Amino acid sequence: MKRGIVFFIFFAALFVFGGKTAAFASSTDLLSGYAWSDNIGWISFNDTNHIGLGPVQYGVTVSSTGAISGYAWTDSIGWISFNRADVLACPAVNRVCAPTYNVNRTATGFARALAYGDGWEGWIEQSGIAQDGSPFGVTSTASSGICQWQGWSWGGDVVGWISWSGPGYGVLASGFACAPPPPQCSDTIDNDGDGLIDYPADPGCVGASDNSERDTKIKEVIP
Repeated sequence: MKRGIVFFIFFAALFVFGGKTAAFASSTDLLSGYAWSDNIGWISFNDTNHIGLGPVQYGVTVSSTGAISGYAWTDSIGWISFNRADVLACPAVNRVCAPTYNVNRTATGFARALAYGDGWEGWIEQSGIAQDGSPFGVTSTASSGICQWQGWSWGGDVVGWISWSGPGYGVLASGFACAPPPPQCSDTIDNDGDGLIDYPADPGCVGASDNSERDTKIKEVIP
């Protein structure tokens, strides 16, 4: 995509979303720091990282069930949303759209740059298979009392590869963003939308430690 189009997208993002206060205040956000893209530069996960947006508060958080939500910011293309409502139309094939932090400490699903348009859909995939057949993804690690998310996400031709950690930078995590969430079959949530919750009530669960409520004997559709 030509540089002029990218700058147009950036200014559109400021006009449409620049006055919006994100739903999560910095005091409760569980991700902080920066990721890096060679195409769009620094991606900030918490308003405490810089003062470029003045009083606007934003951040990306992880709930006790592993649901990722909120907004990250980049000076080049504006807001990146991790909210479920913004990613329901994702291009996933046999995978879940909603960004999720899983029991195995991996992040899955999609985020979306809200300045998408002009043929660019803005999708940012948290895990998948690259064109060369190699897997990519984001995981959390904890060492010496520091929890950090690391790995790679893919944002297509505009955003390119996003690195979650590197020399002198990274995305730090605390609370639910560090400790893995409980398995789906013991998290008190109807994860597959069939009206049944957890083991033994949900027939898709083989035990309380099972991380999927989906019943493989029937076809279930999950957004």
